[in-house]
Amino acid sequence: ENLRKLVKKYPDYSFGYYQLGNVLFRQGKKEDAIKEYEKAIQKNSKYALAHNALGSVFASQQRWDEAITAYQKALAINPDYGDALTNIAQALWEQGKRNEAIASLEKALNIFKSQDRPEKIRQIEQILKELKAGDDPSVS
Repeated sequence: ENLRKLVKKYPDYSFGYYQLGNVLFRQGKKEDAIKEYEKAIQKNSKYALAHNALGSVFASQQRWDEAITAYQKALAINPDYGDALTNIAQALWEQGKRNEAIASLEKALNIFKSQDRPEKIRQIEQILKELKAGDDPSVS
């Protein structure tokens, strides 16, 4: 409710729409979340977090092509966005693009190492191990 007041008071504030999208997504209101993320992007087309979040909603609906497009937009804005690389890997894997998924995860791993993010490093190393063993891990 407070976020709705915020975006009403500051309609050009993309962060408010992004946060509202996050709340709606957590509440399972996926179509409403999509609308809010799209508003955030409309206000700021270079908002990589909003593109990534939009991709995550699409992925949760198994709308892989749309998810990949959203993640690609996030990565065009910030090529070192490790979370977007991780997310796009899941979507690529779901489409049977195994080698592309692994390459994306390996790039994410290098980024997380350069950012000294041990939890993400362990997560990606485990996912890569499972992928290379032929398992079907959940990336997100």
